[in-house]
Amino acid sequence: MAGFVFEAFDTVNNRRVAVKRTTKAGEFISREFEVLEKLRDCKNCIKLLDIYYTNDEEAESPKKIQNLVFEYCSQNLEDIIQRAKSDQIAIPMPNIKNYMH
Repeated sequence: MAGFVFEAFDTVNNRRVAVKRTTKAGEFISREFEVLEKLRDCKNCIKLLDIYYTNDEEAESPKKIQNLVFEYCSQNLEDIIQRAKSDQIAIPMPNIKNYMH
């Protein structure tokens, strides 16, 4: 299973969130989670809010699914790049610098 991101609603905290679902490899904590945990207080990164695991009931062999819960962001960089490409416009350099920061 490749990673999929879904929009969801956190009823406990009354807010929209994004949930990234990926197949868990082995019994160890994923490197992605380790990196995100270290960046938790970085003001320039989307915040990791929670992590939980589920079982993939539809797989031929049982697989554990890692679910990373992030703050919701209405846009992503891929959409911005694709929109600029389809409109045949350059992304302004100050915007690029902000994304890179």
